[in-house]
Amino acid sequence: MLETQKEFMITVSCIILLILTTIFLFNRSILVLAARNIIKNKRRTFILLCVIVSGLAGLMLFFGFADDSLHGLREATISSGLGHIQVYQKGYRAAAMPDKINFNIPNYREIVGIFESDAELKKYVKGMAADLDMSGLIAGHGKSTVFVGKGVDTQNFKVMNAGDEITEGKPLEHTDVFVKPEQKELTNEFEEMFEGFPVPGQDGAEKKDAPKDDKPKQEIWKDSTIEKRAANAEAAMDDALLGDGLKNALNAKLGDALTLVVSTKSGALNALDINVRGVILGVETSYNDTIVKIPMQYAWKLMGREDVSKICILLHKTEFLDLAYRRVQELVKEKNLNLETSTWVEEARMYQKVSSLLHDIFGSISFIIVLVVTFSIANAMMMSVMERTREIGTLRALGNTKNEILRLFMTEGFVIGLMGGVLSMVVGIAISIFMNDVVGGIPMAPPPGTSKAFIAHFRVVNNPLIWCITFNLAVFAAFISSILPAKKASNMEIVESIRYV
Repeated sequence: MLETQKEFMITVSCIILLILTTIFLFNRSILVLAARNIIKNKRRTFILLCVIVSGLAGLMLFFGFADDSLHGLREATISSGLGHIQVYQKGYRAAAMPDKINFNIPNYREIVGIFESDAELKKYVKGMAADLDMSGLIAGHGKSTVFVGKGVDTQNFKVMNAGDEITEGKPLEHTDVFVKPEQKELTNEFEEMFEGFPVPGQDGAEKKDAPKDDKPKQEIWKDSTIEKRAANAEAAMDDALLGDGLKNALNAKLGDALTLVVSTKSGALNALDINVRGVILGVETSYNDTIVKIPMQYAWKLMGREDVSKICILLHKTEFLDLAYRRVQELVKEKNLNLETSTWVEEARMYQKVSSLLHDIFGSISFIIVLVVTFSIANAMMMSVMERTREIGTLRALGNTKNEILRLFMTEGFVIGLMGGVLSMVVGIAISIFMNDVVGGIPMAPPPGTSKAFIAHFRVVNNPLIWCITFNLAVFAAFISSILPAKKASNMEIVESIRYV
């Protein structure tokens, strides 16, 4: 979440170090005097530090909370089958939804072989698999609804789909076993649904007689399993995983046989039975309400052709994304492949919306907290000037210039900011350790549009960027808020200052 501010924060930190070095080299006497004044006025210094620490330690924890929330959402999105990098046939992403099937990858095994054989890319890749996207109707128990399906590579299923929580049953497993279907027969429950569609030719299949009014009806054929298999049965090609919401909508149970109906590339309708092997719970509610995952071999049987929609590449760490993505693009260009690529961020629409929302909230809360801290410090510094009016008059009478008085008070603000920044970091880190390790985090309800509750943690300890932001805000808030009081102190008349009671 804060990675975009990394370079800016490093620059600001360098400026602070430069200012501090300049003060040490050329204004050491003023720095010593400012430090003495801070130590001497313990009550005022304590109040200032409390204001800075309470505000910025809280802001630090908020940064950690927001960063953890986005990090968890990011990793769950990536590991739900999306992967870090996606490879498509050129034109797939620009095509409208019904036409995307015309841009599937026919030679995906060759492409996967190119990627897997590259020594540089292999260092970053954890898993690689193909997906075949489909959609249509799913029916069972007298009910039907739409589904969004995926044919998945069962050999890499556990790696590529680790973000899907198996709430019932078992995950998909690789197998060559196929439960022998009975003889094909017309699916009567779909007759009325597709009445009026043209009847596609089916060689070797027995067709049902047309009704008396000679009105053509769509004939849909399916494979029926010999029997419903139990959840603990051996893996088979016609196994499927249903989203939790879809399972509830159909009142399906483990081992049930449901029917998928899809439109193939030729425009014909095809139907096959699936066996419910397990139920999955992903991040998004809409995903859980529509998703069906089946083995790739069975998806090919359903769609009538052996191609894939995309190739997904999962990396060991998200931090490797830039290096791996650059290498994938180089390979596509070197091998003159008719492909286009994208990263997970471009495909994760929900993540983009949540990230944008959190950034807006983050910016607003940060601004408010910094504003409160700045005005509180300015108020305390102004009171300090009023309390030290005679001291300022005496310093002026001893020969100190307006410029020196101005630098003295601004240096005090700078030093207080340094102290407040360090203390804010220490307190913020200590609280985050306590909340994460002792309390165990904060239970949170599912965010809007998602289905999973989560435990909120504070990603502070291993996030130096948050330390840097907190420290810089403390220094600049104290430094900027000291400018007006310092200017007021430097413009005081000597005689009036000494006579001030």
